[in-house]
Amino acid sequence: MEDSRSEQDVEEFVERMIRNNYIVIFMRGDREVSKCGSSDSELFSATNDTDEEVVTVDVLGDNIEDFKEALESHSDRSTIPQVFVDGEFVGGGDMLGKLKERGELEQDCNYGMPSVGLDRLQVQLRTWAERLSSSESSVFQSTLAKTVFATLVTIIIALGYIQGSLSIVLALPTLLGGSSVVLLQAVIACFTISGLFVISTVILASQLAITESKSISKDSSPVTAIVPVHQDESVLHRSVKTLLDSNYDNIRVVIVVEPDDEASAKRAQELADDERVEVLVNTRYSGSKAGAINYAAEETDSEYLAVFDADERVDPCFIPSAVAKLGDCDVVQGRTIPEPDGLVEMVAYYESVILGDLSKRVLSVVTDFTMAASRTIVMRRETFEEVGGYDPAMLTEDYAFAFECYKADVDVLEHFSHASTIEGAHSVRDWWGQRKRWMTGYTQVLHITLGDCLSPKNYRTYLSPLICAGSVLGNLFMLQLVSKVAVLVMNGGISWITLPVLALIGSALAIRIYDSRASRIEGIGVGYVVAPLILPLYSLAGLKAIVEYVLTWDGGWYSVVKGK
Repeated sequence: MEDSRSEQDVEEFVERMIRNNYIVIFMRGDREVSKCGSSDSELFSATNDTDEEVVTVDVLGDNIEDFKEALESHSDRSTIPQVFVDGEFVGGGDMLGKLKERGELEQDCNYGMPSVGLDRLQVQLRTWAERLSSSESSVFQSTLAKTVFATLVTIIIALGYIQGSLSIVLALPTLLGGSSVVLLQAVIACFTISGLFVISTVILASQLAITESKSISKDSSPVTAIVPVHQDESVLHRSVKTLLDSNYDNIRVVIVVEPDDEASAKRAQELADDERVEVLVNTRYSGSKAGAINYAAEETDSEYLAVFDADERVDPCFIPSAVAKLGDCDVVQGRTIPEPDGLVEMVAYYESVILGDLSKRVLSVVTDFTMAASRTIVMRRETFEEVGGYDPAMLTEDYAFAFECYKADVDVLEHFSHASTIEGAHSVRDWWGQRKRWMTGYTQVLHITLGDCLSPKNYRTYLSPLICAGSVLGNLFMLQLVSKVAVLVMNGGISWITLPVLALIGSALAIRIYDSRASRIEGIGVGYVVAPLILPLYSLAGLKAIVEYVLTWDGGWYSVVKGK
């Protein structure tokens, strides 16, 4: 079904089209003549097996900017095309295929509503809010989310205090006298968290020693280094210039810009003076980092693919050493370090150390799960194609990609040598928004991995939601640490608090010294003393993200300011 623009008020027209049509695509052109860079089959074949009509709206004309502005109020994006399914923004035209593969274009017979990435609880809660008042539903949802968040924080802290106040009787072995010792559960929690980080530090130190390598690949196969950008004109030179300075000769840098990002496109063209740099405009899968990477992969044919963020400073030895390691694995994941050149940036650095470098060590050893991200990564093209690339529907496309690799039994190797440095968040607002986006994405991935258990591929399909749940629900444990500290203070056990505090500070300091000696960052400073505060701060962001995913999340994502 085709629809033409007949309303004077574009904003009202867009609102009506989204509200009154199950599937509507705002695009350049129409079903017969698409001008969005996608063939008819790519854009519409996903709807062939559905009973729903697909409405297309041609935004070309004198008022295209009005359309972009109106669409941005619904999706937080002004790129074209945009696909809406049952009032929900789901991405660019490529997203119809993703939704079809998951069966999310089908009607839910029990509820009379589509899945579209929402679980039944989320649908019911949103419907409840809309029934109270269509004009006040967003206010109600926001208030409800804040109330639920505050209530959950109170409950978690209260339960943590109650639990921490319990007395635990421990029987000592005969060698220690064979008597019994009574300890508060809060004391045992201190031992647990201390032991976890000490063991993690030892594991990380051994992995650093093993992966520390000066070997450089003698392979001369071409490497395509993909740099997706969106409003990154002020930092794009960091990645491009350091990639061109790589010790690997056969490298091609492909910058992928969004159609509406003129500033980044201009900067990219300036950097393309070097014949090794190519600029692609993402007209095929616009609107997401995942789509940009997938587009570049389709447009190139090199044996190896690499992905880097625009603001990365890439070590000249990373690519050649990573290619050398690909002889024994499928994917090489490098380490990225936020530059601690300010107060907020320092917090971002130690957060990366504690929650990225340390906290997942034991999990990785036990489950063999290794993160495969969408930056500082080099992989075989065949591996990328095997797992289907990155998923544009996912808010954290890298986390989702990691689980796809895990379930496909892809061999991912962490490579700690030759780390990249990146910009950290420069303001408290950016720090909070970025972390909330990450945790919302983790919750979305948990939702998807739970659904995958209905048609498992192997035992890793069942392990995946458990691993993901650890990242999401681990925030509850970290928040409870606050109340357990209160228990020890109230019971005169302040000295026990020094155990986890010293363990965290010591671990953070050890890695800071390692990074400083490797000349990745300057100096050591005293910022490591704030390391213990990272856990409760991040847990609050995580808990808020879970609540908002269920109640208010509209598919949007938060973008930080770069190039301060």
